[in-house]
Formats: sequence, structure tokens, C-alpha cells
Amino acid sequence: MIITAIKREFTFEVNNETITMQDPNESLTPEEVCSLFSNTYPELTNANVENKGIVEDKNVFEFNTVLGTKG
Repeated sequence: MIITAIKREFTFEVNNETITMQDPNESLTPEEVCSLFSNTYPELTNANVENKGIVEDKNVFEFNTVLGTKG
């Protein structure tokens, strides 16, 4: 029997395009990964994390951005 860890994948949508990111460090929580990626993608600063479950051979987490309007 061979046991392998399930890899995580992180996605979010911006301008009707889905961006997929690989797990930078499996010891980080999904919330910490979101915070880490917010340095590159500022729209993730206030994002919520949703576990979409196992898709094919990966555990997929989706970052849902919280957008508001001013004024």
C-alpha cells in the first residue's frame, strides 16, 4: 500500500479569470496562505477562504474576495 498526501490548490477569480496557485507551504493554514498571496494580489486582503473539497487529486480552496462600493 502506498500512502500519498493530497496536495492543496488555491484559486480565486479576478476580472472573470480564474487564477490557480500551488501550495507555497503545506504547514500553513489556508488563511495564512491567503495572507501570503495578498502581498502579490491585494484583492485577497479581505478574502474569505472556502474549502471546495477534493477535486480530482487535489484539495481545492477558493478565495472569495469581498468587494464593496464607496460612496
